Amino acid sequence: MIFIIFVLVAFWFLCIYSLYGIGVIIKTIFKTYKKSYDELEIKTIKDSLAISMILIVILHFIQLIFSFYSVKYRPIITPITDSAINNNINIHSLFFDCILIGFIYNIKRFKYGLIAKRQFWDPILIILTVTIILTIASFPPSL
Repeated sequence: MIFIIFVLVAFWFLCIYSLYGIGVIIKTIFKTYKKSYDELEIKTIKDSLAISMILIVILHFIQLIFSFYSVKYRPIITPITDSAINNNINIHSLFFDCILIGFIYNIKRFKYGLIAKRQFWDPILIILTVTIILTIASFPPSL
């Protein structure tokens, strides 16, 4: 039971954090278009996008190698959302990419001193708290 709760919390955390990542990406695109970033912020954006793309390519390459060696292997991160194809956990690749880009962008902003430690951890803790509450509230009370 505790394992199921842990898996649900982790899954919902990733889902909600992907929406946060999409928001960070959209905000960054608009601020870049308006040219309101200085050189350090532009370097942060370029570094985080480069690292994210390298990690995404490595992950997809690993999944490709696993699919060659295992006939029954079904990738976890796919562009397909049909649950009938994969009976296991399935994360859409767009959401995973947004999670990765948003998380690495926040790490780089923290590393270069553009945000404080609290600004780095607050979104993560708020999303984690909401997902824990929603997951626990979704279970019916045992009689």
